[in-house]
Amino acid sequence: MKKKIGIDLDGTVANFIVGASQVIKEYFGHEPDLSKGFWGMDEIFDLVPGTFHRDIKDFVYKGKRLFRDLPKLEEDNHLLTSSLYRDIPGLQIHFVTARPTYIEVVEDTRLWIKENGFLCHGIHHADDKASFCVEKGISVMIEDQVNHIIDLSDNGIDVIVMDQPWNRDLTTELHEQKSRIRRVNNWREAFVAAKELL
Repeated sequence: MKKKIGIDLDGTVANFIVGASQVIKEYFGHEPDLSKGFWGMDEIFDLVPGTFHRDIKDFVYKGKRLFRDLPKLEEDNHLLTSSLYRDIPGLQIHFVTARPTYIEVVEDTRLWIKENGFLCHGIHHADDKASFCVEKGISVMIEDQVNHIIDLSDNGIDVIVMDQPWNRDLTTELHEQKSRIRRVNNWREAFVAAKELL
């Protein structure tokens, strides 16, 4: 059986917060408050709950093409994929994102991955990452969002948690029976954890 790893994009290799902040500031005129951590764009910009998704998605995703120009979380993190391919023969790398499936978002996501030097077998948009990983035989996922981490773990997928303010309250003790969870601070630590878990 081929070894397969999934890698999330936003908050894992792409810096969505920094990229979105300028666009949302332009739209709403609000300064982001990054001291709040990130549980949602509504909290960072002090908006009425649900406002971000209801009012701004067309402006951000289609008009501004946000996902085309996001900065990377680390300047050299594209080396994660080439290092994994080098050290794990036969490995398949899949980017698995919960980004919406607007044609502009899909195109910009593919372009961003290519232009930033990441290598992969596939790019997939999936709201239910755990079910997708089970279906595709992905045994390890690099992820930052708590809801996805819990779902992946509950479905027996090993999770490499990219440390972010919004996932620091995650308690791994509740999920260690079904999968292994490793917290990392950068792509180099993620690389070591992936080699251990695959």
